[in-house]
Order: sequence, then structure tokens, then C-alpha cells
Amino acid sequence: MSDAAVEILGGEHPSLDETVRVRALLAWSALFGAVSSELFRHLVGSVPDTDRWFDRAVGELAGLIGL
Repeated sequence: MSDAAVEILGGEHPSLDETVRVRALLAWSALFGAVSSELFRHLVGSVPDTDRWFDRAVGELAGLIGL
């Protein structure tokens, strides 16, 4: 992982190992994508209940990072 990524994701804190950092970045990018998809209506026609889908997606991401 680059020095810039380490700094952005909390520096050298001992509880933030590489797995936690990767999962945090993955969750952030997925959340950003989910919000963008909803805002720009890219889910219309592919997801019957966007609110339910978003809640499920956020729940899965929370589980990925241990929340």
C-alpha cells in the first residue's frame, strides 16, 4: 500500500492493518458507487425496490468492515 494511502486511512495505527485498510477503501468506493447509482437513476429497471437494495448493500458493507 502506498504511503499516501496509509496516511489517508489513519496512519500507522496498530489496529489498522492492511486488511482493515483494504476493506475500508472497498466499502467507501462501493458506498460512493451505490449513492451515485441512486442519484443518477442507474438502478431504475434493474432493482425493483431501490430503498431495500440500498439498505441491504449498506448492511453488507458494514459487515465487511466489522460494524
